[in-house]
Amino acid sequence: MRIESQGQSIETTTSSKTMNTITNNQNHKHTVEQNVQEEEQLVSKVKMHQVVDSLNEIFEINNKSLKFVYHDGLKEYYVQLVNSETDEVVKEIPQKKLLDAYYEMQKLVGMIVDEKR
Repeated sequence: MRIESQGQSIETTTSSKTMNTITNNQNHKHTVEQNVQEEEQLVSKVKMHQVVDSLNEIFEINNKSLKFVYHDGLKEYYVQLVNSETDEVVKEIPQKKLLDAYYEMQKLVGMIVDEKR
């Protein structure tokens, strides 16, 4: 490698051993970062399972269950809290009426935009 500065030149050499050391350090750093990310994902999955299990226990005690329902217009899911004994919907998150209204507004906006073209 040659470095030139104001008419002077300096010859420098970088040994392959030094380059290998730098490359190995970078690879090691990348591997460590990957391991940390994988470990964090594993921990978060374990915590999520614990939370879901505890919620299920609470719902069983209160004779309630969660039901995921697909909204055809929005192509998204919403949650219903259902009484297990009577199959009555106790609560919807978000409310189906709200989702229906949102879907209708999207259709109207689509019609307005299409008509102006």
